[in-house]
Amino acid sequence: MTKNVTSLNGKAGVVFVANSNDMVITTNINKDPQSPKAVKNGRVYRYEMILDISGTSARYFTVTKYGTTNSQKTAKIMLSANKQLYFDIEQVENGIDLKIDPNQSMGWINGKKGEALIEFNSKIKLNINCPNLKHTIRSGRSVAGTYLDSLIFDVTQYAALAQNESALSEELEEANKRMAKEAETMDDATYNTLRTRIPQLIEELNKVSGELSNLLHIEVSGDKTNKIVIDYNQVKGMNPMSLLRYNILILNETVIKEETFDEILTTAKSRYKEYPQHTDFNFYDGAMTAYKKALGHRQCPDIMRPDLQVEYDSIASMRKWVNFYEKAHQLTQKAEPKSKDEYKYLLVQLRTVNHMLNHHPEVTGFAAIRDRVKKSISENPNSTYTVKRQRVSGKISFADVKESRPFNSLKVFASHTEKVDRKLSDQIGNVNADGTYSVLIPDNFTYIYVSGEKKAHYIGNGREKLDIEIK
Repeated sequence: MTKNVTSLNGKAGVVFVANSNDMVITTNINKDPQSPKAVKNGRVYRYEMILDISGTSARYFTVTKYGTTNSQKTAKIMLSANKQLYFDIEQVENGIDLKIDPNQSMGWINGKKGEALIEFNSKIKLNINCPNLKHTIRSGRSVAGTYLDSLIFDVTQYAALAQNESALSEELEEANKRMAKEAETMDDATYNTLRTRIPQLIEELNKVSGELSNLLHIEVSGDKTNKIVIDYNQVKGMNPMSLLRYNILILNETVIKEETFDEILTTAKSRYKEYPQHTDFNFYDGAMTAYKKALGHRQCPDIMRPDLQVEYDSIASMRKWVNFYEKAHQLTQKAEPKSKDEYKYLLVQLRTVNHMLNHHPEVTGFAAIRDRVKKSISENPNSTYTVKRQRVSGKISFADVKESRPFNSLKVFASHTEKVDRKLSDQIGNVNADGTYSVLIPDNFTYIYVSGEKKAHYIGNGREKLDIEIK
């Protein structure tokens, strides 16, 4: 499954990557933020959109090169909460480029029972490649003298798959809506059921969509031209005796291309192979993004997911600790030299570096960093000053005995605010069978709460004791 991007707060993310900063990107939903600003990222530009999918998770995106009429529309994209999709925008400079006229039309034919027909009309001779669907091709000329190719097939070959995909998509849509609107008010059992079911639905939907997309894979090309892949969503909606007409245009234009699984996998594996040589956060952030994209890709084979997930978890853990180290290093540099604050942040640096070396000794660059940090600590006059992590302990009780539950089924969470939001909380411990608990508070958290509570408890100013009554 794909890891959540918690910073999206239940929304969906889409990133387009291009070689220029003059792309205009819009969606079919008026309330969506349109035309995101290009942000330079190395040699390319990123166009990022954060979209509210509480109404519908389906989107069509249109990319237009500014100042031209050249545009391209994506197929229907199903978005998911707290997840990002990545697309490359390729601009073809030379050669003959083919484009589907967006004004394709539907009609009806008189054919055999269950048959449907896709008709391609073009000024040049086309090659129709449909490797997995049983079909026949009939070629000829139109009255206007253009080339006319007809792809004839039986829709019963994929009807069951299409129905299954539709049912899974509807169930996922409903589950995402519930999670977005009711997460804070629903009971734990329902929340946990939905939290478990949504990744399962995404995985099942990706699998079925992958099978359907593979079965309905239709490519159109000509001599020395690009290849056009027909949107399988249009094909799967065809009924027996129906006709879908495409006019194939010839022009130079912008092409939107979703990265292939092989391309993404190559990048991810390359990063994983190279990580022992890196101590910088940006490297691990890029590696984690590559693995997210690989795990979330519709063509990712199920047999590869467990191994990719293990590698992702390892990269994510290293990214977290490298991030801790870099933040501590920045705070150290801002602190007054030889001060207690500098010493405190040096100790945090040492703790994060030791963690990396204990768990990932293969990242040898941290050994030199540790030596440097130890030298700085020894030169700081506040060597007797120590940093102590806050520990809070207490006992849990229930205001109403009838509402009580086994204590060891309860979890303890850390929060930044009094308002309980499980999406933005960190689980930091469990309650013991006798109702007692004792937890270490992570940095920058000032509230804690227990499963089932609606408000969190303030534990600032070094508070060490807190008994909690669940009402």
